[in-house]
Amino acid sequence: MKKITFGLLLLLLGITAGAQEISVEDKIYGVELGIIKADIFYEFKMDRKWALRAELAADYMTYRYDIAPDTRISGTIIPFSFVVEPRFYYGIDRRNRLGRNIGFNSSNFFSLKTSFNANRFPIYKSDDNIRIVNTIRVLPSFGIRRSFAKKFSYEFSAGFGLDYTIFSKSSGCNCDHLKNYADIQAKIGYNF
Repeated sequence: MKKITFGLLLLLLGITAGAQEISVEDKIYGVELGIIKADIFYEFKMDRKWALRAELAADYMTYRYDIAPDTRISGTIIPFSFVVEPRFYYGIDRRNRLGRNIGFNSSNFFSLKTSFNANRFPIYKSDDNIRIVNTIRVLPSFGIRRSFAKKFSYEFSAGFGLDYTIFSKSSGCNCDHLKNYADIQAKIGYNF
């Protein structure tokens, strides 16, 4: 009788130990630096493989306008952008099964990046007469995120979506409101 009870207990413990599911981290926050972007981010768990990421970023942008055939204006702008991005980490189970690092949500992911570039608070403008146009971007993206050396991570992502500029045609710009937009990023970061 003791052997049967002991056997059933071991079987029950084995089933419950195997039923544990791997999920994304409850919360992650840190800083990232890319080629043309620097950001502060906070990412929190929504479901087992879903996380919501919020960023406050500074983008490096250049511009060039041809006012007349012989007159050209060019310069640099560094505006703030606010990003909200739900991410689906679809590869986290496979990485865990293969014994690879899944810390700090190290996995491949799909996301829907939604960003807003604000014109009110630019960090830097090379010409004070240039107005920054508010834009909203919606980009379905694919990316990979990997962590290394305990607190560091790197991330690559690419996406293609829409860019909607918010301005009135009466203010002098006869531009398209809706444009296609491609986004390719390579970033390295520190997680707190």
